[in-house]
Amino acid sequence: MRLIDYKYYKREEKILFWFTLFIVLQFIQVVFNISFYFFPFFIYFYFIEKGKPVKLFSTFSLLAIAFAIGALLSYAHSSDQDSSGLVILNYMYWSLILILFNSIKNFISLRAIFDAILLGLIICVLYYHIFQRIGFQLIPIFKDYSQNAFSFLAICFTPIATYHFVSKNGKQKGLFFGIILIVLSFLSGSRAGSLLVAGGVVSALLIDQLRFRTILFYAIIIALFGNLFIALPIVQDTIYGLNERTYNIIYNTEEVFSSDRSYLIRRSMVEKGLEIFNENKKYGIGLNNFQGYEIQLPGEFEGAEYVINKGKIMDIGSHNSYINILAEGGLFLFVPFVSILAIIILTGLFTFHKVSDFQRIILVSIILMCIHLYVITAILNVMAWFVIALGFVGMNWGKRRSFR
Repeated sequence: MRLIDYKYYKREEKILFWFTLFIVLQFIQVVFNISFYFFPFFIYFYFIEKGKPVKLFSTFSLLAIAFAIGALLSYAHSSDQDSSGLVILNYMYWSLILILFNSIKNFISLRAIFDAILLGLIICVLYYHIFQRIGFQLIPIFKDYSQNAFSFLAICFTPIATYHFVSKNGKQKGLFFGIILIVLSFLSGSRAGSLLVAGGVVSALLIDQLRFRTILFYAIIIALFGNLFIALPIVQDTIYGLNERTYNIIYNTEEVFSSDRSYLIRRSMVEKGLEIFNENKKYGIGLNNFQGYEIQLPGEFEGAEYVINKGKIMDIGSHNSYINILAEGGLFLFVPFVSILAIIILTGLFTFHKVSDFQRIILVSIILMCIHLYVITAILNVMAWFVIALGFVGMNWGKRRSFR
């Protein structure tokens, strides 16, 4: 079974591999995530030794600069600058990653990145399901992996990892690999994680067949026979045994939307974010200030009585990356953010028929990540920005590129 081709890498590709690997291995930290310490070497090899120019005036770079400016304006108008000061450098770092990846998108090795993602995901799965449970997080450089953090990682990288595993080992072994990832994602306890990881695995296995006509065909098949399939007792029992919360979202949807506390808290945080935005449209309330910010919630949704006016409701995080960006940064931060995502996704969709399979799977990863960002505040994580940067590299305005 083949996993990586490390011995064939050039020097700069080895740095790229390790930089990517430690971005995936978020549970390893020495003050910062280890990838941060590889970043200067990444800059040196590509921009100093290789002499690649930093492109500041391309569309993507200008949007990344606009995002950085939006973060600075939010910090300058923050209701609590001490709190905003804790994260402002993170926003600058993420913007820099986007600019640098956009500058070398024609030269960067996707093979090294895909190798690192595949190896990193396997290590993370083993850590979350085995090593963390036997106490490895007690070692100072290892941190406890939360269910939400693990689910976000799995959603972001499962499509790419499965595709790359299949390309190296064939579809038969790839199917077995994908099934293991799906089962383990269900066992992680996350509803969104289990469903979106399953979608990522299926997309990776079928990516060479995915065209608009085949997508339409599969959509019709699912519409006609999907309900019959999930109604089978064996399917229901399997889903219930793996993840009761996922079972409820599939089979008791109305009850979940009207009484599930986790969903209702997320709904209330959307309401809170929109109320904050209505009062602070340009600059927001400042980075890192959503949690703890006091505001009167209207509670205009079904089930609001279960969560509105409950103790410490204002101390809960946004549980929604888009609402978080909108409330904390206002339009100056939100507009460049959604513009970056929209251009990548629309470029990918409109050129889906002519780009390579590995470019399509990058688009799948970005779309699944964007879906999950609606129910988690994971945009405050370098991993999300790395996936977006990978979109810059992979989509590249729909140009078909070689896998090297």
